[in-house]
Amino acid sequence: MFRSVMSPAFSRLPSWPAVIISSFIALALFDAVIVVLAISTRTAVIDEDPYGASQRYEQIIDAKRAVVRDRLVSSISSEQGRVAVVLSGLPRDQELEVKLTLLRPNDADLDLRESLASIGSEFRYISPVLRQGMWLLSIDLRSGLTSYRIGPEKVIVRSYP
Repeated sequence: MFRSVMSPAFSRLPSWPAVIISSFIALALFDAVIVVLAISTRTAVIDEDPYGASQRYEQIIDAKRAVVRDRLVSSISSEQGRVAVVLSGLPRDQELEVKLTLLRPNDADLDLRESLASIGSEFRYISPVLRQGMWLLSIDLRSGLTSYRIGPEKVIVRSYP
């Protein structure tokens, strides 16, 4: 009979070339998936109108600086399930347009937006009864050519029976 000269350990082909080649194929497939996701996903870094976005940002910064410059004082409190806002130091004898926004971060259906007007050096607002939890309060004021912005401020509303 004919006997093989090679021992059984050497009769198989080595598997390490197949492992290396399959690892490279898996890496290439992973890279291809990442490239496809990067191309198809819209990122927040790119804006269709970067000039307009920077203009809006500058307006917000100017409005916040006007609050400090004109020494507006705001008092925001939460009592009995309502948010109370008192603004003092406002320009006297000028009509004030007030846009008040209460946003619920986890439920957009509960958001509250109100446009109000006020005359005098003080503004008071009491919200309707709100659901318990965190709310974001923003106040935009316009008096003549001057704009003011307060917020967004985090307000915690406690439950009220």
